[in-house]
Amino acid sequence: MKSISTIAVLSAIQPEFESFVHFMSNVHKKKIKGMTYYFGNIGRFNIVALVTGIGQTNSAFSTSSVVHQFDPDLLIFSGISGAINRELKVGSIVVGKTVFSAESLSLKSITSENYRKCRHGILPDTKFSTPRFLQEKVKKLIKSSNQNVHFGTLVSSDFFPMPDYIPEKFCDNLVDSIDMESAAFYQVCKQMKKPCVAIRSISNYAEPKKKVRLKSDLIKLSAKNAAEFSNRLILSLE
Repeated sequence: MKSISTIAVLSAIQPEFESFVHFMSNVHKKKIKGMTYYFGNIGRFNIVALVTGIGQTNSAFSTSSVVHQFDPDLLIFSGISGAINRELKVGSIVVGKTVFSAESLSLKSITSENYRKCRHGILPDTKFSTPRFLQEKVKKLIKSSNQNVHFGTLVSSDFFPMPDYIPEKFCDNLVDSIDMESAAFYQVCKQMKKPCVAIRSISNYAEPKKKVRLKSDLIKLSAKNAAEFSNRLILSLE
């Protein structure tokens, strides 16, 4: 494993970002090519933090940008998600051992031909995994944690609320929660050969086609929980 000195931490929305930056020291910011980056330290590590915006396109663009600009040794996505696994409680944390992209699994042509069954063309990956050395760190942290942490499976979709096909499509994979950024984040990191992990805290329960109103107090609670575990993971790497 390459020695880690610089870590990039991404969040989709401001409350997630602010919860994490709280753990940084010597914080200062700089705007580069339209992107605002926040710099600081946690322990011996140099941290670059930023807000990506919501959705997989924003996630992919921001991940690519931070890798090109700063070449971090590790990337973390810290934020909230909606529970599919009903055993999870609001405030619980899901660390993405495995991450699926919902839309990539159902790519179709205009004639409804399913490209997943074809051999031609270059298609995006649909499944991603956290590197083994991070998996071991996460498992050790879970054992010593007073937080409710689950090392499980995430799925990402650009649709909100959750499409009704997602529970059916992923029922055999026992998906724990859904968000709008993790799969694109993992895909870019995989292509750029960068280790990464998504840390998500449950802010609500996801139900197909049901309008979801995210409560600001639960967003703050979940964002704080994800940021706390992200901070603990970083410190465990010293």
